[in-house]
Amino acid sequence: MYLENGTLVYSPSDITTFMASPFASWMERLALEYPDRSPEPDPADELGGVLQQRGLQHEARQLQQFREQGFTVADLSEQALGSNSFPLRQQATLEAMRAGYGIIYQAALEQSPFRGYVDFLVKVSGSSQLGDYHYEVWDTKLSLSVKPAAVVQLCCYTDMLTRLQGIQPHHLVVVTGSGEARTLKVEDYLYYYRSLRNRFLAQQQAFDPDQMPDPADSTSFGRWSQFAEHLLDTQDHLSRVANITRSQIKKLNQSGIHTCTALTSTELPRIRGMQQTRFEYLKTQATLQLASAGQIPPLYEILKPDNGQGLALLPPHDDADVFFDIEGFPLEEGGLEYLWGNTYFDEAGQRQFLDFWAHNPKQEKQAFQSFIQWAYQRWQSNPHMHIYHYASYEVTACKRLMGRYGVCEYEVDQLLRHGVFVDLYRIVKTGLLLGEPRYSIKNVEHLYRGKRDTAVGNGGDSVVVYERWREIPDGDTWETSQILRDIRDYNRDDCESTQELTAWLREQQAIHGIEWVAPSVPDNKDQQEALTELTRLRNQLLQRMEQEPPTQAILTEHLAWTLEFHRREAKPVWWRLFERKASTHDELLDDIDCLACCTLTDTPAFKPTPKARNLAYTYTVETQEFKRPRASGGKDPKMILFDGTDTHDVTWLAEHCDLNAGHVVIQLGKTVPSFMSLLPNEYVNPKPIPESIQSVVTAYAQGQGYPAAIMDFLQRRPPRLQGHESNTIIPADTPNRLQAIITAVSRLDSSYLVLQGPPGTGKTFTGKHIIAALVGQGKTVGITSNSHAAINNLLVGVASHCREEGIEAHCCCTSVTGDDIAANGIHVIKNDQIAEHIRPGCVIGTTAWGFSRDDVAGLFDYLFVDEAGQVSVANLIGVSRSCRNLILMGDQMQLSQPSQGSHPQDSGKSVLDYLLKDNPVVPPDMGIFLETTYRMHQAVNQFISDAIYAGQLQCHHGNNHQVIPVPSGYCGLLDQPAGVLFIPVEHEGNTQASEEEVDQIAELANELLTRTFTDKAGQSRPIGWDDMLFVAPYNHQVNYLKQAMPQARVGSVDRFQGQEAPVVFFSLCTSDAAEAPRGIDFLYEKNRINVAISRAQALAIVVGNPALFSTPVNSLGQMEKVNVLARLEGYVLR
Repeated sequence: MYLENGTLVYSPSDITTFMASPFASWMERLALEYPDRSPEPDPADELGGVLQQRGLQHEARQLQQFREQGFTVADLSEQALGSNSFPLRQQATLEAMRAGYGIIYQAALEQSPFRGYVDFLVKVSGSSQLGDYHYEVWDTKLSLSVKPAAVVQLCCYTDMLTRLQGIQPHHLVVVTGSGEARTLKVEDYLYYYRSLRNRFLAQQQAFDPDQMPDPADSTSFGRWSQFAEHLLDTQDHLSRVANITRSQIKKLNQSGIHTCTALTSTELPRIRGMQQTRFEYLKTQATLQLASAGQIPPLYEILKPDNGQGLALLPPHDDADVFFDIEGFPLEEGGLEYLWGNTYFDEAGQRQFLDFWAHNPKQEKQAFQSFIQWAYQRWQSNPHMHIYHYASYEVTACKRLMGRYGVCEYEVDQLLRHGVFVDLYRIVKTGLLLGEPRYSIKNVEHLYRGKRDTAVGNGGDSVVVYERWREIPDGDTWETSQILRDIRDYNRDDCESTQELTAWLREQQAIHGIEWVAPSVPDNKDQQEALTELTRLRNQLLQRMEQEPPTQAILTEHLAWTLEFHRREAKPVWWRLFERKASTHDELLDDIDCLACCTLTDTPAFKPTPKARNLAYTYTVETQEFKRPRASGGKDPKMILFDGTDTHDVTWLAEHCDLNAGHVVIQLGKTVPSFMSLLPNEYVNPKPIPESIQSVVTAYAQGQGYPAAIMDFLQRRPPRLQGHESNTIIPADTPNRLQAIITAVSRLDSSYLVLQGPPGTGKTFTGKHIIAALVGQGKTVGITSNSHAAINNLLVGVASHCREEGIEAHCCCTSVTGDDIAANGIHVIKNDQIAEHIRPGCVIGTTAWGFSRDDVAGLFDYLFVDEAGQVSVANLIGVSRSCRNLILMGDQMQLSQPSQGSHPQDSGKSVLDYLLKDNPVVPPDMGIFLETTYRMHQAVNQFISDAIYAGQLQCHHGNNHQVIPVPSGYCGLLDQPAGVLFIPVEHEGNTQASEEEVDQIAELANELLTRTFTDKAGQSRPIGWDDMLFVAPYNHQVNYLKQAMPQARVGSVDRFQGQEAPVVFFSLCTSDAAEAPRGIDFLYEKNRINVAISRAQALAIVVGNPALFSTPVNSLGQMEKVNVLARLEGYVLR
């Protein structure tokens, strides 16, 4: 930013500064306008000039490449024009655009108050104010991957360019340091940029040199880090308390506590909304920090082990112990673990260092394998050794990479099961209190070693330094590169510090007489990976694929990896259970799948049913975020009781539980503990699905007897229909489209067909008509999905329709989900009875467990897979033996597959995600897109269509009769009769619930109760509570909404899929996505936003903190997710 004639002018880089740190952005303004009041910035970066020069060279190479390709080039650089006058270069830019140059170099663009020079404007076809062409923005970056900040800059230039040419370009292009031109869709990022820009301008407009923003609200400080850190220390800021969260700071502030000193001296017995143990811990931690201020070594206190925690987790010394640390590069899409460092002692007792390097995915796989094989063999030779690391990053990386690459799975699993990896952070956090503002190893090592003198200071520095090496490499290896050598020295120092910490902790262990509590080795639920038939088959296929043509090799590799899909899915389930059993009750409070710290009441035990063998017991629990278990097949769900040492299976009695009142009722037959936590029982035995998958893959390997339909699907071939030669299955303008769909399905020739049904398009209606027609032809039909509810929903529709049309159908299901099963004459059978009910005109509904049985193979003419966007490809392979033809019904843009594990290649994807890749709409040669919604008003549908379905979802004309008239003279927030409204509610420190949003929603809901709703038929009625849905991403907010509006229909997104109402309220709850449970990927998931908003017939009201629209992101994938939600800001129907 700079001043021109007293007016501030901004550049796109000013927005990216704000993006990284609002505090740094404010400081830059202060330094510009009030230099006498500005502190000294951090020392200048010595490499900055080098990077700038390399960037100019990269830019020049791209310019030369354009010239060599024959483009006409208008060079508008300062050197070419002999002037740096912006008006002159701006006029030259406009003239070059009008002249139609192929490339315009260093174009001057402006949209007040922003101004800047873009590397290249590239001419493309497409009409604009210039003629039958327009321009797109290209920029060169040294980075090997595209960063969000670069895309924000290019979106700013794109907005400026749009003003000049009268049309928004479809794409922008970033040329990376490798010379790759990455083409990105402008619409996927533009709304995020605009929200960020608006927040930046709002900060600038409100700038007051006397109102400095809180540095703690920013995650970084730009070139003002030293000043910001000093300021926070001077202010005695609560953020200096170790392990405190912004949510906890907010709750303390609300209680009048604003400094560390105030926290230590408060006489308040409790803090509203905070667990008592957390409050006491924070108070104790702050007291120790203040007492330790300025002391090296800091004060500390060894804690008495509680249920095998703390120093009781530290194993005894072994000469073969390893001390392990990874350096990772998160700025690469998907991440890159580039340095695997290990300190160990040789036979002479000398400390040694072993490192494995990787600079691309292929090398990452090799480095991971090399480390695991070395560590595993060392453990096999020394069974009492351990691998020590600090925090969970290293183990998480191993778990992720073994799934991503499909290697070393057995070795990693054995190392984990036998407790070979030891997390020292966990020992430190539960074993001592430390008078430091953080519990990072850099702070903890003040206890046992002096100040570091490595060139790289910390993990954040290592990322920056490694990125510089990628941009301007000074050698290929650490032996030839000073940059890589510095990183290696830093990593080695971390490993050595880990070893020294282990030794110090052992000294404390001995001083305090604390014995190691050896963890029990859990039962091996998986069969050990020897050369079994399964692994031989996998390895055979992986070897075979290397000799096959590319298309065939992809299929072979996919089938090989799918063989172990369910084993990979189960591993995270067991890992989480082991981790939870190793946790304290207090730590389980942060796990939303657990209900922690339950205390037995004196309420008498009782029998929940007259025939119950075990009694039910009542516990009391404090309010916490908890994802309640769901019943399955009409049975109460199972959970796992954890008393701090042992676990027992118990039954969750939902009808007796009242979490709002703090009452939990469980049924158990074991000893009843007085204090316990409940853990989720997540494991589901997949048999016989894996065996069925193995049967299909074996048939493929042998080249005989495999289902043709699944092979068409796996190879993404267009469906095969008898007598059909067109590239389009059914044209959109086909008259009597339903009959045409039925005809297409009837003509399937041992193949598959996709029926994609966006919200309100009549997928179930279409499905039941198809199945009824097939039943009339005497076909045998199966219906499957992930849940009995989804299966029976379609099955009931089929049975009812067949009865109405006089079609004789024999309908069966394997689970009762409601009274409509008996009412429609549907037989209830077991999976082992399916074969007995096969007859012409039968329709049988069950899960993959039923259709994967050997005795069902080949019995069905058609298998309908409903909600196929949530069904795994592996399960589809398993059920494919049962049928000749597959009908895949669903929508990959609604709720997605609930996957647990990490899988190689595409083997872990859902059916529709695999088939359609990133396409939001099924191509016309692959299936049928139901393009007309009969639910949403045009003003709602337009948002869903543009944001989710690439503009291809149409609205039935009758939908526009659905309105909520606005009273005459009304001037409030609900000023539209239909559409998508965003209601901003600013708040801080909320993670899982927002009382501020609840108050706003309740007020607006009561306002709507005074209005009327006009339906499709033009009939009006007063709006009641049943006409409104209240949706939230977290159960904690669901509970708040229920308490505020007991008569309302309230639930999570999952609960309301398939439902609709005139009005939908969608509460976003959280203040800061960085602290939200399950992070950005959950809160901003496009599928969940789609489901939430598309329930609305007339009015969708989204209530949330507007800061969420410009939340900091680490990748383009995250930026795309936030962009969908950011469309809401200022959304206007076009």
